[in-house]
Amino acid sequence: MAVNKMTKHRLNQYIFIYSVLAPILFLFGVIRIFPMINTVILSFQSWNLIRPDKIFVGLLNYEQIFSDPMFLESTKNTVGFVILVVGIGIPLALFFANLVQESKKLRGFYESVFFFPTIATMVSVSLVWKWMYDASYGFFNYLLSLVGIAKIGWLTTPDMALISISIMTIWKTLGYNMMIFLVGLRAIDISYYEAAEIDGANRWQKFRFVTLPLLKPITLFIFVMSILNTMMSFTQFYAMTSDNQGSPGAMVSVLVYDIYQRAFVFHNMGPASAEAILLFIGVLFVTIIQFRIAKD
Repeated sequence: MAVNKMTKHRLNQYIFIYSVLAPILFLFGVIRIFPMINTVILSFQSWNLIRPDKIFVGLLNYEQIFSDPMFLESTKNTVGFVILVVGIGIPLALFFANLVQESKKLRGFYESVFFFPTIATMVSVSLVWKWMYDASYGFFNYLLSLVGIAKIGWLTTPDMALISISIMTIWKTLGYNMMIFLVGLRAIDISYYEAAEIDGANRWQKFRFVTLPLLKPITLFIFVMSILNTMMSFTQFYAMTSDNQGSPGAMVSVLVYDIYQRAFVFHNMGPASAEAILLFIGVLFVTIIQFRIAKD
C-alpha cells in the first residue's frame, strides 16, 4: 500500500513538472529549434524573401559564399575584431580586477564606475560613441585639435574603423568581465598567498603561480563567452557604421552584418542561411578548441 502511494505521489510530481515545462519547451522549440532546422534546410535552397518559390540547389549556396569576396572580407574583419576585443579586453579586465581587489578604500565606487557601461544598452552606447567619433564635430577630434593634431576619420577611414569599434566594445564589456574576475579573486583563500610569501614569492610570482592557476575555470568561461559574443556582434556595427557599410572594400563588414544584408536587404535567404550555418560551425569549432585546451 505504501509503495502504491509513493508511486502515485511520484507520478503526480512528474505530471506537475512536465506540465510546467511544456509551455517553456514549446516556446523554445518555436523560437530556437524550428528556426535552426529551417535555416539548415534553407541553406540548400534558392529563395527570394519576397517570393514564395523555394528551389533545391544543393551545395550551390555554399559554393557561392566561398567564392564571394564580401564573405572573405567579413570573415577577416570578424577574426580581427575578435582578436582585438578578446586579446586586449580580457587582460585589461583582469588587470583592473586585481587593482580593485587590492584597493581598501572606495572599492564599491570603483566597481560601480567600471560596471556602469555594462547596464547601458548597446544601441545607446553605440550612438554616443558614434557622436564622439564624428570626423567633423566629435569629442575625440576636438581633443586632438587642442594639441594641434589633425582630425581623424574614426569611422570612415578603413584602417581606423574596426579599431574604433573595438575600443568601444572593450570599454562596454570591461566592467562585466572585471566583475566576474573579482568573484574568482575573492574566492581564493588567503592562505595560498601566505604560503607563497613564506616561500619568498614576490608579487608577480604570486600572481603567476597562485592567482592565474586558481582563476583558470573563470578565465575559460570569460574567454568562451567573450569570443562567442564578439563573433556574433552586430548592433554596434549597424548603429555606428550602417551608412558606411556599402563603402568600397567593406571596411567594417562582419559576418553577422553580412548575413543581415544578404537576407533582409538583398533578399537572398539561401546564401544568408548558408553563411549562418558556417558561422555556427565556426563558433562551435572555436568553443571545442577552448575546452580541449582547458583540459590540458
